[in-house]
Amino acid sequence: MIQHEYELVSLSMIHGIDFSMGDDNIVVISTDTGKDMNVDGVWRPDTGYVTCVVFLTDDRLHVYCRTADADPEFMAAVADRLRSYKGKALYAFNKSTEEGNLFSLLGKNVIVEEINTTGKRWKMVSFYSMLWDRGIIAGKAIEIPDPITDPMGCITLWQKYEKEGDHELLGDLIQHTMSCVLREAVVLKHIEEIKQQVGT
Repeated sequence: MIQHEYELVSLSMIHGIDFSMGDDNIVVISTDTGKDMNVDGVWRPDTGYVTCVVFLTDDRLHVYCRTADADPEFMAAVADRLRSYKGKALYAFNKSTEEGNLFSLLGKNVIVEEINTTGKRWKMVSFYSMLWDRGIIAGKAIEIPDPITDPMGCITLWQKYEKEGDHELLGDLIQHTMSCVLREAVVLKHIEEIKQQVGT
């Protein structure tokens, strides 16, 4: 397992934006998988194979990444981190995906609150890009670097890692998941203003 911890203030300084939620009872989560979750044409996140999990709290990021097919340390670390958030609210963009991914990893239900309360189904990356292109989050956010732009990129990258064993490939996976959770934090922080401008 690869595990990292970053102070949010340092990331805010690097990107020139305050990622802090201003509430230590809020945790934003993003996960990625190494397996296609379309089963006979039906989207089934509970069948996923979680490879990376990132948590954003009011002051830091906690990053966990699997390094092997069987990695009990990874599962235990994610479970321990979730237990440490008892009493706090977990948020994600498209909550059903994250709830399904966490169930597939831990074998139990984890309640996640929805960030996307616009009433419309969006993918996080395209939603953030739309907000950026339309100037809705101009001055509040920046374009956050993401090494993976292909929707199936995380799966392709994990499969390549399994064949080659190159840990540098996991660096791109981690960076992608971190960029997702940072985007989600920006959206959650400004969601009421966003809804006024994009409609619900």
